[in-house]
Amino acid sequence: MNQGVKDVLTTLYEFCFEHEFSHPHMIIADELINNTALYYEINGIKRIVCEYFNLEQVDIDKITRKREIVQVRQIAHFFAKETSDHFKLSWSLADIGKKIGGKDHATVLHSIKTVKNVCDTDRAFNHKVIAIRDIIRLKFKPEINDKE
Repeated sequence: MNQGVKDVLTTLYEFCFEHEFSHPHMIIADELINNTALYYEINGIKRIVCEYFNLEQVDIDKITRKREIVQVRQIAHFFAKETSDHFKLSWSLADIGKKIGGKDHATVLHSIKTVKNVCDTDRAFNHKVIAIRDIIRLKFKPEINDKE
């Protein structure tokens, strides 16, 4: 998460606590902090995948069934879930789908299965997935338990 955004949200949370705002206000502050972190982290994965395929991030959020767009969106879903599992980030399939293409959890689950199946049958596709995984591991550093 951008340090400036993190500082503003942390200040908001502390303000709510210091002024003894009611419980709903604390929930709103907490949601802002968590959802902003989720947005930046999933957007990082989305950016890496789109850059690999020379697409704009907005392209995979479009409502389209063009194979070249759908496949990139599926790969982004796949890596968001893989990254969540690897770093124990607890991103739900619904969260991933909402942030990548505005899809539901079932679509994300289908994407994950599709990417795994195509990797098993298409060597060129599998090499692309391996290359993207290497890039994500080099570039992606999520903020884990950074609320202190």
